[in-house]
Amino acid sequence: MEKTYYVATLFFGFIITLAILCFAIVSFYLHYPWAGILFIIIFLAGISMNVVFAKKWIQKSNKG
Repeated sequence: MEKTYYVATLFFGFIITLAILCFAIVSFYLHYPWAGILFIIIFLAGISMNVVFAKKWIQKSNKG
């Protein structure tokens, strides 16, 4: 795939992951701990998917 696809996907994934973290912080601030915990779990899953996608991009760029 094209480099632009990988860059755009990682960029928007990063923005969405930060937004989910903001939702988690606000949930804890508003005393909704279960919602905050759920958003933290989604945040961690988003980080792991971004890392996996970045590793995939690096492997493809090293192959040529």
